[in-house]
Amino acid sequence: RSLDKERAFTADAAHELRTPLAAIKVQAEVALGARDEESRRRAIEQVIAGVDRSTHLAQQLLLLARLEHGQAGARPQADLGRIATEVIARRAGEAASSGMDVELAADPDCLIAGDPATLAILLDNLLDNAIKYANRGGRIVVTLRHAAGSVSLIVADDGVGVADADLARLRDRFYRGHEQAIPGSGLGLSIVEKIAAAHGGVVEFGLGLDGRGLGVSVRFGKTAS
Repeated sequence: RSLDKERAFTADAAHELRTPLAAIKVQAEVALGARDEESRRRAIEQVIAGVDRSTHLAQQLLLLARLEHGQAGARPQADLGRIATEVIARRAGEAASSGMDVELAADPDCLIAGDPATLAILLDNLLDNAIKYANRGGRIVVTLRHAAGSVSLIVADDGVGVADADLARLRDRFYRGHEQAIPGSGLGLSIVEKIAAAHGGVVEFGLGLDGRGLGVSVRFGKTAS
């Protein structure tokens, strides 16, 4: 079963990398054949953007492979409030450029036994997804709550949301739903689920803010002492 999973993963990765690499080649050929500087510059910019997308996809694939082989790192105490503050600060400029407001509503001492680095990746992927799909000028709310010995992390937006038919497929690798024009690898939520599972967490999808958009909830079963 492990070998079959690895073969499937390799085949999927090769398939997904083929498209951006082909696009990079086309733009490089355009740059070589350009008759004026402006056309050459635009083609080279597209090459750089394509390399950036391919690099991001490769990084996501490598992380997913490590997670699937149980290499999620050590399990010290992780402060989800601090992690959320740092990740939101890193994404603040990107959100602001689209006129989005990112809010944090956190109970104090949201501590779990976990690896802060991979938990930061989990939240970063959720925020990345929300920023891409939230409405321009809209809202994103990150919530941390204690409840009966567990901690819940919720990222909700007021964007376009996800059709009921697509909700069941959000966990699938490379699945990107109906908004194919929005850049992405289709691996973000798969990685979220792998990191959550490595920390004893459960991921659920539902409506976002004010009955619109998408809300992603990660419930961690045990708080750290």
